[in-house]
Amino acid sequence: KDEKNSRGLDREVRFKNDADFEKLTRALGVIRDESKDKDNDKFLGAIQVRFDRLTKRVFPKKKGLCLYTLRHQFGSNLKASGLDRKEMAYIMGHRVTKSLNEYGSKKWGKSSVAVEAAQSYDGIKENHNTITNENRNEIMKERSHTKTTSFDYSR
Repeated sequence: KDEKNSRGLDREVRFKNDADFEKLTRALGVIRDESKDKDNDKFLGAIQVRFDRLTKRVFPKKKGLCLYTLRHQFGSNLKASGLDRKEMAYIMGHRVTKSLNEYGSKKWGKSSVAVEAAQSYDGIKENHNTITNENRNEIMKERSHTKTTSFDYSR
C-alpha cells in the first residue's frame, strides 16, 4: 500500500499445506534476523537483496528476475488453478477483478496454488471484461488507448 492506503488491500491467506507454511516462516525468520532494521519497508528491502543475490547465483545469465517477476508467476498460477476471479483478486490484494488482467497468463501457470483466501472476499468488485469474438476489438481499443487493432478470426 502507499501512504494513503489507496493501493491494494490487506488480505489474509491460509496455506493449504502446513509444510509450505513452515518453510516460508523459517525463510522469513532467517531474513528478518539478518535485517538490521525491523522496519517493514527495510525488511522488504532485505528480502529483495537476498532474492537478487540468490537469482544471480542460480541464474547468472538471466536478467530481470525480481520479486515482481514472482508476483506475475503467482498471477499465472492463480489463473491456471481455476479459482473464482474474485478470490484470485483478493489473494493478490486487488480491489477489483480487472486488475488481474495485468498479471500473468494462464498459459504459463501451474494449477496448484498453496494458498486460499482466509476471509470472505465478497467486497471485491467484479469489473473485468469477458472477451468474446464480438467484443474483442473494443476491449483491445480500450487497452491500447491509442490505436485500434483488428482481428480476423475467419481464417
